[in-house]
Amino acid sequence: MKKLIRLLVGILICWTAGMTSVAAQVRVTATLDSTRMLIGDQMNLTLEASYPTGESISNVDLTVLEGVENIEVITTQSGWDTVTVASQTTVRRNIVFTVFESGSFFIPSIPFSIQKNGTTNTMATRELIINVDDVVPEPTQEAAVDTVALAPIKPIYVEPMTFEDVAPLLLVFLLIGLVGGLIYFLYRRAQNKKLPPKKKQIVIEPAHVIAQRKLQELKAKQLWQNGAVKEYQSQLTFIVREYLENRYGIAALESTTYEILGDLKPIRLSDEWKGKLREMLELADLVKFAKASPPESAHEKLMGYANDFVEKTKLIPEQPTTGA
Repeated sequence: MKKLIRLLVGILICWTAGMTSVAAQVRVTATLDSTRMLIGDQMNLTLEASYPTGESISNVDLTVLEGVENIEVITTQSGWDTVTVASQTTVRRNIVFTVFESGSFFIPSIPFSIQKNGTTNTMATRELIINVDDVVPEPTQEAAVDTVALAPIKPIYVEPMTFEDVAPLLLVFLLIGLVGGLIYFLYRRAQNKKLPPKKKQIVIEPAHVIAQRKLQELKAKQLWQNGAVKEYQSQLTFIVREYLENRYGIAALESTTYEILGDLKPIRLSDEWKGKLREMLELADLVKFAKASPPESAHEKLMGYANDFVEKTKLIPEQPTTGA
């Protein structure tokens, strides 16, 4: 009974220490009400920081927003909303902005200066993407009258197909299937009678070796430097997807970005790497499907993400040891 009590007390102490460690982390975030808006509409950018009570936010550099082309800040909240729970303080602030041109635009990282015991550290939010759509004009009354006046052309009537129409075709397929099955059965039986051939040793390259070689070849092509941004992003994300499929056994090449991120949830990856993978895949989707034009620094950064991710997560098989 005493051993059981000591075990329970030890578990409670470890759990309490873990919760204290998690609560003591510093986190800064920037979020949008939505990733899509109409041209000229207003959008909220919410800044939030969470830090231990003994620390403080000494400065938040909002001047980075002034240098973003086509994004105009309308109002900023005069102060910070502060909430303190236990030993963790959370502050929040809203910034209202608008955009007067359609397309895809980047909200830059916003640095926070955090002060503790006379020492100042800087943390920054991640970049965000906002898609701005044109306003579709409403049809005029004259256009509506013309539309009503013109009746659509009726389609040609097609007689419904009956079983008698498809029966001969089904019979042909059935005969082909039977003949094919018989040929396969005879072939397998003949193969089983033969001596098994010597198996050739197949050397399979590790997933990280394939990915690193392809990343080096892609970098040497200098696609985005020559204006082929879409092709560069497509090849980069293909290499990352292929590595995820070969390394973790998920169907990354045939899945959407949302499905890939869902398949990665049970895999032991840090939140930092999951966030970087989301950034790479979403940026490639915007370039391929929304014709976004990311800054040149984004290409080098995502190439660095891909190389670091492969290096950090590569699987090196253990070498068999021989007894002395």
